[in-house]
Amino acid sequence: MIVAVLDAVFKEQGVSQAGMDAYFSGPAFLAWNRMRSNMRGWGGPLSAAYIQGQAALQRQILARMADFDITPAEK
Repeated sequence: MIVAVLDAVFKEQGVSQAGMDAYFSGPAFLAWNRMRSNMRGWGGPLSAAYIQGQAALQRQILARMADFDITPAEK
């Protein structure tokens, strides 16, 4: 879901789609992109369908956690 949030924030701040495509790495490299922030655009760009699908998956995970009374960690 973090990519969906970043996508929305970048759009709100006026970052172009080309700018976001250059920033986000491909799905296989997103963890490295988030950990180190020294990788930009490698293996990308991400499709809108991928971003939406990951956000929907995260919502399903959170709903299932709620079913088991699991509280997600907060930072």
